Amino acid sequence: MISLQIAGQARLFLYGMTAGMVMLFVYDLFRIWRRVVPHEAAWIAVEDTFYWCGSAVGLFLLFYQQNDGKIRLFLLIAAFAGMCLYHRGISPGFLKAGTFVMGGAVRGICFL
Repeated sequence: MISLQIAGQARLFLYGMTAGMVMLFVYDLFRIWRRVVPHEAAWIAVEDTFYWCGSAVGLFLLFYQQNDGKIRLFLLIAAFAGMCLYHRGISPGFLKAGTFVMGGAVRGICFL
């Protein structure tokens, strides 16, 4: 019985890491957009506010659905660990490729 509880907690930890990776992926989309289309500081603040509110709701829904709404420190640590892994691994290449692709698309649209 103990092993089932441990497996459930490990699954929950992986969900938290995945949520952190998804959160940073979505933020990278904002970062790419900002690189391609320059933004003023006020507009960046508005985008960040909506992003963080959406991220908070997403994490709350994860906690609510998977852990009966209990906020556990290890879930927050898992989300942070997922963000760090994504930031160190995939993010730099994704930002370069995404900026190249989106920049080309924007230049093509502006050319037309």
